[in-house]
Amino acid sequence: LKQLGFDTNYNYFTSGHSYSSPAADSLLGIRYVLSDRENFAGYTPVSSSSDGKLSLYENESALPVMYPVKADAGSFDYYGQETDTDTKDPFLFQNELFRSLFGEDTFAEPVYYAEQVPEPVIYNAIVMDPKTKVHLETEDESISEEVDTDLLGDEPYEKLTGYGTTYMRINDAADIVLTYTLTVTSDDPLFLSIPAVSTNSQAYIYINDTFFDDTSRSSFTRVYSLGSYKEGEKVTVEIRADSDTYSMLSVLFYHLDTE
Repeated sequence: LKQLGFDTNYNYFTSGHSYSSPAADSLLGIRYVLSDRENFAGYTPVSSSSDGKLSLYENESALPVMYPVKADAGSFDYYGQETDTDTKDPFLFQNELFRSLFGEDTFAEPVYYAEQVPEPVIYNAIVMDPKTKVHLETEDESISEEVDTDLLGDEPYEKLTGYGTTYMRINDAADIVLTYTLTVTSDDPLFLSIPAVSTNSQAYIYINDTFFDDTSRSSFTRVYSLGSYKEGEKVTVEIRADSDTYSMLSVLFYHLDTE
């Protein structure tokens, strides 16, 4: 579930169905989803509750409990993202997983394809020089050097800075805000991921100035389903962090090829 981009706690205590994609849900055999969101792309509306607050959606591509796959399915580096500190791309992983299960010919075209990512407009922050050392105080202890405490040697829990891009807050009376304005190139379902080397920092995601979801300090990199938009439509995505620093790898926007 973690490899698929579902919300997974740093100690694997919990893993939840935090987003809906016909691709991931099909592999898991999930045919129906209840949601209070209206922009539920890739699924067929079935019915709504009497008060209109919940809707039932059907995933018409859901696979049965058992289905045939290639004999060498899963032979690729299934946990490659665990040790990759430069790129964590759950969308490319799913593309590779589908090819592994069902063959190169069946999925010659990728299930997910990238949307162009604009440079963010930065508010109340400067980009930290990678050579700068930052001393951070936490409730439990003082962290001046990052240590890999994962017994598997995979993900360095609580690696808060020193990778990807780190933004340093200018005025602590306001949030760090990163604003991405996309001109959507397809009406296929749109997805977002904010990769981190280990667990995501705390931040809040806004879509077109409306609160959408948050990232958790105790969860690994997640996928977010943003819904569907008309080709050529402008969509604004904001990441707001109420912290002195905020680190992440490059933000990812992908569409799902529903065909």
